[in-house]
Amino acid sequence: MNKIILIFIAFIVIYGTYKKANCFDLFVEGAKEGFTLFIPLFTALLALMFFINMMIKTGLVQTICQIPLFKNVSSELLSMMFLRPFSSSGSLLLLDQIYQQYGLNHFFSMVATFIQSSTDTTLYVASLYLGSLGIKNDSKAVGLGLFLDALAILFAFIMTIIFF
Repeated sequence: MNKIILIFIAFIVIYGTYKKANCFDLFVEGAKEGFTLFIPLFTALLALMFFINMMIKTGLVQTICQIPLFKNVSSELLSMMFLRPFSSSGSLLLLDQIYQQYGLNHFFSMVATFIQSSTDTTLYVASLYLGSLGIKNDSKAVGLGLFLDALAILFAFIMTIIFF
């Protein structure tokens, strides 16, 4: 793979020299343009990571587990339901913890599998892509995405009850 990248770079330099273009100046100009795209993405990701850490450190999920509606749901599964719109890798880690704690054939494991596979990282996608495009009025798109995630979570419970 490294050789392919080296060949590709050499091809670009040779072709640029053939066309009598200043390859270094063009590279610096492209890097500047890439950096201007990086700043909105970085700020959105930083805010997203801050919010996820705030939810985990403050114990918000543990507090929600005390609500009677969620009494029979494991804290890992509830954490996964709340973390999934933010982070795919974080919810995947929670899915692995659910598998290790309850086993693969447990009800919570089945529901968590459905949740992982049928929901999306809605807030991550919205903050990253809509933020990088500069779209400010994204409340309808985010609201619809979160509604569909909640619907997918509800159907995950229903499908697990019906089929497993």
